[in-house]
Amino acid sequence: TQAGAKAAAVALNTGVVEYVHCVNGRSLPCEFMGREVGGRVAAESIDPAVNRIGEEFDGVYASANPTADKLTQAQSEDAIGNGLSPISYNAVGTAVIMRPITTYSVDSSGGADRRLLDVQNVSATYAVVRDLRQALPLEFANAKVQRDSLPTEEPPPKGVIEERDIKAFVINRLRFWQREGVIQRATLDAVIADGSLIVQVNASDATQVDIVIPMRVIQPLAKMGVVAQRLAG
Repeated sequence: TQAGAKAAAVALNTGVVEYVHCVNGRSLPCEFMGREVGGRVAAESIDPAVNRIGEEFDGVYASANPTADKLTQAQSEDAIGNGLSPISYNAVGTAVIMRPITTYSVDSSGGADRRLLDVQNVSATYAVVRDLRQALPLEFANAKVQRDSLPTEEPPPKGVIEERDIKAFVINRLRFWQREGVIQRATLDAVIADGSLIVQVNASDATQVDIVIPMRVIQPLAKMGVVAQRLAG
């Protein structure tokens, strides 16, 4: 039942798990999840912030009676609000994934929390950070590091990098993801300007550089609100 599925999703309540929900689906639950894993891997390898809302859910057997088992709008909103990625049907009865979301739906106080709603928020964040974790060691292999020198001081000697060198490289990689349509430009501009994007040598371990990157993922278009105003005359 949907009530049981919601309870299971809320019990998980994590941004790294997705729970596909299909009323009276004929394939096994593991087959539905396998299809979703495959769909995500294929799409996210091209665009980690891809919008897969309404994607045809082929390769599995959904309901034998799509008309009867299609969720109502209220049921769909209830499912999505409680960590379920519901299966619906288009005009010709083909199964589609209505909205791929994470099971995270409530905060530590039990209140509704939609910060990790769409799976692309998690996937895109992982993609950006994974890219940096792979690129940084290659770019600065065997380097020595020190804090930024003052304008009045001599430049660092050969083979020595400063915090600003790493920061410049990080920003360059983030600009790449911005141009790819993954992270928001306005937020990136702001964190660079106000200094909240931090790259600094650790205070207690001079061999470690700490990097803090506040960022926002570009959101998927999920719905539109249309207001018609009839003018007099």
